[in-house]
Amino acid sequence: MTPSAASMMPDYTGCTVDGRYELVRILGSGTYGVVYQAVDVRSPSSGDHASRAVKMIRKAGRKPSELAAARREIALHRLVSDHPNVVTVHDAYEDDDYFYIVMDLCRGGDLFDPICRRIYVDNDALLRKAFISLIDAVEACHSSRVYHRDLKPENILVSEDRAEIYLADFGMATNRPRVEEFYCGTAAYMSPECIGHLSGYKPYSTPYSDVWALGVIFVNMISGRNPWERATLDDPCFIQFIENPDFLFDVLPISEGANDIIRRAFVLNPAARITLPALRQAVLDLDTFFRYEDELSVITGYTQSTAPTLAYPQPHADAAIDSAKVLSDGLADVGSVVGAKSAVPVVPDLSMRASCHPTLPVPEFPGFGSGSSGSSTSSRSSSPASSLIVTPEATAVTLPSLEANVGEVACDDRRALGSRIGLSLTDLNV
Repeated sequence: MTPSAASMMPDYTGCTVDGRYELVRILGSGTYGVVYQAVDVRSPSSGDHASRAVKMIRKAGRKPSELAAARREIALHRLVSDHPNVVTVHDAYEDDDYFYIVMDLCRGGDLFDPICRRIYVDNDALLRKAFISLIDAVEACHSSRVYHRDLKPENILVSEDRAEIYLADFGMATNRPRVEEFYCGTAAYMSPECIGHLSGYKPYSTPYSDVWALGVIFVNMISGRNPWERATLDDPCFIQFIENPDFLFDVLPISEGANDIIRRAFVLNPAARITLPALRQAVLDLDTFFRYEDELSVITGYTQSTAPTLAYPQPHADAAIDSAKVLSDGLADVGSVVGAKSAVPVVPDLSMRASCHPTLPVPEFPGFGSGSSGSSTSSRSSSPASSLIVTPEATAVTLPSLEANVGEVACDDRRALGSRIGLSLTDLNV
């Protein structure tokens, strides 16, 4: 096990950073850094208005590329930091030993906790307000040519009433609309083209991949569950969705309208996915995200929990620091997630793990390799001098407008089904 930064760095509690931020207590520690609760001693206000979170990232033992990635992370974060639904970065600088990132202190915790506690279930108004604020944050990032690439509940903070969302952790963000960095992010939230198996590992669109991740989070918030472990042909739940586009509607208590939104987000062709403005409008227009009580009895296997389930997290300090989760009461409850009992192996090192009911058939696809069992990681350290700003490239990408939907590909022979799926993405060259 990799030692935490707290065990390798001095305890700076009681010290003052830059003559301004007095470090009050450690909130969490990860591999390369420690997050402190701090007080801005120069603030004319007191209490919460003077509270900050200071993330200290050690430089010792880091490669030049990792240090560069840290500077890029904070630079991109600062580009969108003024949006009300993005965690604000107040200061960022470095010395010979550390990077220092001064951010808002968010007392509501991250989105993972209310999802696990099913705070949004059967609460249309609360879910709508929260998810709309998340869409607004992502759309603002895209408008500034910042593409997050690791959207998941652990990287999203919430207000104390859980109605507002604040996007955080830009450790994997990029300003490139097309990339060829595969398996970047967290497996359950990766689009098929990000994983790369179905697309022939061709360059893909980062904004469209963010939309896919939003679809997964949408399922999380409505049901407290993941749709699948990963969007590959060796995942039984994803296969169920491919063969039956109403699979999630059949096993989860979601409304027809919510199911329609989910299907539009999970379109195999990235260019044909629902756009962020259309997603926002669809969420606003929908009367309810949930199945009515008298309709629940028709859900296939609902009481047996046939769809993937989210388990409550176990303590894991690395996840806390890596996602820059800044909680007023510490980070002991936030971290890695243990999947529910299942016949399907749980992928290691995922921050949110899915499992399928043992009775779900596991289809065989001769000729197709198994999916990767890990997710790529980036340096989670962040920090630049205030003057370091990455200017996004003014690159326009024109993608074909095809209409292939993963749930609309019909074929009796499973080998042919897989071949058609792979061909459709390969031909797109996105």
